[in-house]
Amino acid sequence: MEVILREHVDNLGRRGEVVKVADGYARNFLLPRKLALLVTEGNRKHVERERAKFDAKEAEDRDAAQRVADRLAGLEIVIARRVGETEALYGSVTTAISPKHSPPRATRSIGASSNWPTPSSG
Repeated sequence: MEVILREHVDNLGRRGEVVKVADGYARNFLLPRKLALLVTEGNRKHVERERAKFDAKEAEDRDAAQRVADRLAGLEIVIARRVGETEALYGSVTTAISPKHSPPRATRSIGASSNWPTPSSG
């Protein structure tokens, strides 16, 4: 049976490809999970419209990520930690260290949709 993939399926193909699979695999796995559609002219057009929407959203997300990366490129983060005589850290510096443990040197907003913690003054 030939189907058009609506999503990337490991070891089978990528979105929009027409692939030939066993009837049972298509009926029992791909079609019920809406990972594929049967090959018809209407379904081909439908998948092309989905692909155009997906590509536009992906480009928008890539641009947003690039804007955040550009903002972060010049950002310097200083975390004050105690060190020994040989300047070796006691313990380790991990992501569990929050900004409230070290005094902020500067506050910079990354973006409205950011989930990252920002230093507060008190």
